[in-house]
Order: sequence, then structure tokens, then C-alpha cells
Amino acid sequence: MYTVPWRTIFHDKTGGLTGLGENSWFVPYWTHLLQDECTQRDDWGGIICDNTVEVRRIAFHGMPNNFFGMQMKIT
Repeated sequence: MYTVPWRTIFHDKTGGLTGLGENSWFVPYWTHLLQDECTQRDDWGGIICDNTVEVRRIAFHGMPNNFFGMQMKIT
């Protein structure tokens, strides 16, 4: 089950964690991650996705202080 900070992405190479087969994913619950290939798991506090999707993390480092608190929208 997920706990703080709710950001970890698990790549399930064998399918033993998700039960969805090789190369499936277990990700934290964020609404934008709910896709047709993914299922919300309330008992785990996350989302599991089959191997037809690929999950990647995007991180920004070294941003200027005046950027803090502003919304960033990526399309």
C-alpha cells in the first residue's frame, strides 16, 4: 500500500505484484494516471496498468525561487 510521498512507480517485470502479466505497472493514485488500460485499486491506494502502457517520471530541478507555487501545465 502506498504511503508518503505517493510518487513511487513500480515496474512489475514478472507480473507477480499486479497480476497483469510481465512488464505491468503499479503507480500512485493520481486522476491523470487513470487510463483505459489501468484500474484503480482502493485496497492498495494506487493504480495498476497492463503492459500496453509505459509509465515515465518527469522531474524538474534547479528552478528559480520565484517559480515556487506557480502552476505548471504541460500539454
